[in-house]
Amino acid sequence: MKRFDISKLKEADILAGRNMVSGEGKAIRAILGSESNHNALIIRHNTRGWGIGDMYPPEGVFDPFSKYEDLVASGDYEISIYRIVDITDQERRLMGYHWQEDIAGLDYSEFCVKRLWVLRFANCVPWTIQGTWCTRAIGTLCRTVLPDNRNPFRKIHADGMPLKRNETPRTVEKRVIQRLLIDVTDEVFH
Repeated sequence: MKRFDISKLKEADILAGRNMVSGEGKAIRAILGSESNHNALIIRHNTRGWGIGDMYPPEGVFDPFSKYEDLVASGDYEISIYRIVDITDQERRLMGYHWQEDIAGLDYSEFCVKRLWVLRFANCVPWTIQGTWCTRAIGTLCRTVLPDNRNPFRKIHADGMPLKRNETPRTVEKRVIQRLLIDVTDEVFH
């Protein structure tokens, strides 16, 4: 059974998940044109220790690593772990702190997630879809902690590298290709 190697993980590593059995997960991947349908943040909680700062209906919650280890072991889920390039240890700690302060208990916007279908047909829309979902939560933390010029949600191929308005699992996959995030899955989950 695969397990997280806590000695190799770093705070603010991003978990990208693919639900293999959920119709909703399949629909999200189809709508976005992505391989994964979920993102969460590896954090060191001030009272619960290492785990996953997660966001799914009805709200942002802290999950133990065993939740995802069991899902992967059952064959119902696949995960990848990505690491933000150019982030300091202090910024990593701040991401975990702000997850606890700003995201834990925050309502998940199921209705707003359904509005993301527009991104399947328009790579970029000129407005921000309101609400909070899994990848938006990570984008919010990155905007709070990181300067724009090092934020992994910046558009490196657009003039001035503006920040992405509507973060999705597809955005995370693109940032791996653009090398703003690196894949550390084999190092931290084995």
